[in-house]
Amino acid sequence: MKLINSKDLDEIRAREVAISSISIENRRNKQEEALNLEETKALIQASYDNCPWCLANEELAVGGHTLLGCSKAESRSLKTKVYEFRQYLRSYTAIAPYSACFDCYLPQELCRKWSSRGGRGFIRNKAEESYSYPDFVIPIFVVGLSIEGFSSGYLDRLRNDGITRGTREEYLYLGRKMDWGEIETNRLFVEFSLALKVVLEVYQDFIIRNR
Repeated sequence: MKLINSKDLDEIRAREVAISSISIENRRNKQEEALNLEETKALIQASYDNCPWCLANEELAVGGHTLLGCSKAESRSLKTKVYEFRQYLRSYTAIAPYSACFDCYLPQELCRKWSSRGGRGFIRNKAEESYSYPDFVIPIFVVGLSIEGFSSGYLDRLRNDGITRGTREEYLYLGRKMDWGEIETNRLFVEFSLALKVVLEVYQDFIIRNR
């Protein structure tokens, strides 16, 4: 039997420590993702009936309508950008299969139009007539791009992946499938969650200033 010398033993121990550190870091990342996911769910439920344009532009009368139902003339430009963004996503076939509902862009697990097949993916729920939160994910993401607190970080993430803003690669990046917390989703939903927090922070600051 070959004896292991002290140098080899040290190298083995160093590798074990490195592997253990990676495992611990992965668990921490998963825990953080799970917390962020739960926070995002709560924020969606609390803010869905507020128009993204009104929130981002510090309008007091925001409750009770979505972006498509907004009567403000100034919201038309955002509606146009949202429409164009959807068209690009579809023309580039950017959204990875099974990473989202192709109509509302929420993860299938969060959209009531989809039902779980018990760990074997999701199936379209034909009995359900409406979506959980239609016309919310893309409008929040697009309006977030106009706010420095979100857009600067988003551009940094694109640059880190070697992607230029406004290119086909950007849309493919957003549609890339990934695990986040305990669900399968894509980069668009993760970016949406970051944009939603920033948009709501902007509006909350406005409310505090005008109390």
